[in-house]
Amino acid sequence: MNQNKLKTKKSRKNLLQVSRHVTQLISFILFPGLFVILYNAIRDITIALMHGTFHLEELLPRLLIAGGILLITALAGRFFCGYVCLFGSVGDLIYSISKRTLKKKVNIPANIDHKLRWLKYGVLAFLVIGVWGLALPVSTSLSPWYAFGGLVSGNASSFFAGIKTIGFILLLLIVIASFFIERFFCRYLCPLGAIFSIISRKRFYTIDRDTDKCTSCGLCSKNCSMGLNPHKDEHMRSGECINCMNCVASCPTKRLAPCIAPASSNPKTKSTITALSGIFAAIAIIGLMFGAKLLPEESPKPVVSTASNEAAIESSSNSAYADGIYTGTGMGFRGEVSAEVKVKDGAVESITILDHSDDDEFFNRSNVTISSEIIATQSLDIDGVSGATFSSKGILSAVDDALSNASTQAD
Repeated sequence: MNQNKLKTKKSRKNLLQVSRHVTQLISFILFPGLFVILYNAIRDITIALMHGTFHLEELLPRLLIAGGILLITALAGRFFCGYVCLFGSVGDLIYSISKRTLKKKVNIPANIDHKLRWLKYGVLAFLVIGVWGLALPVSTSLSPWYAFGGLVSGNASSFFAGIKTIGFILLLLIVIASFFIERFFCRYLCPLGAIFSIISRKRFYTIDRDTDKCTSCGLCSKNCSMGLNPHKDEHMRSGECINCMNCVASCPTKRLAPCIAPASSNPKTKSTITALSGIFAAIAIIGLMFGAKLLPEESPKPVVSTASNEAAIESSSNSAYADGIYTGTGMGFRGEVSAEVKVKDGAVESITILDHSDDDEFFNRSNVTISSEIIATQSLDIDGVSGATFSSKGILSAVDDALSNASTQAD
């Protein structure tokens, strides 16, 4: 009898964990940029609302992504964090290695843990008020996300650019902390986690505990990825919960289950529904990304000078650029960026991107902004687009390479 119970418990645990880890692996390989895409969407919408530049047609793809994922989170909880987020998956991988190498688990005292969780709200407030609102000159080299992007780009140039930053040091510290504290970044530092935590507190999808039959063994709390205490809650609705289902999988008496599964249903049925709910949520999130890509985006090429930058063009009349059309290359996030630059009357008149290997989501936005500023200022001394720094540098390098050819012709 005991062996049958043990087999049931193991099969239930395997079904829940395998389904989630497979979903994480697929998302990691095929959709590594989901975190940055969602972050950029929320940022762009927030900046547009704060500065009075909101245009529905222009922001519609971002509204679809951000609105859809936030709605899923508000109704069902943080499936984004538990199933598709790249940073969360990497954190799980690091901690799984830790469990096999460390003899003793590091436990943060409850009062300290509670205070540390407020850090992510501080990070979010700084971004919204300082960076997005007041446009404080914060270098992307300070961002661990920038460094992480370079490491996973598959591009040697981006890789070495990433490790030469302060952001890389911060990333390294996060990795070390994640080795000792499960989901360290998610618990204490993630700005998206702060947003999700706020909006998911009244979610409908809860993890219910049968208080009459629960033995209060505490295994569910011991195995919680986010350091919560499900054995003390009848209905787990905490905004910190990421729906990892470790608590459900580890319950020896099978007294924990999502509320969508009837209390009298078969344990195998509960496990199946629980596993499928995470997969369906992940599919819905990824579907939103594809749906947003079907909506019209601003055209990335060509960018041409207009009357509004005549003064800038005139001021550049002393430049050594010979009139003509020139091509140049630079290194973007995933590979080379090729650009065509047209020079007229000694000034840059238009910039056309001929080829690139970067993700369109980031590259197109960089191209429109960077190319327009180059033409308007007749200078390459401009800031990159936040969230698409490598693409911005690729465009700037390609234009600089082309203009070097123009200078040579002038000589």
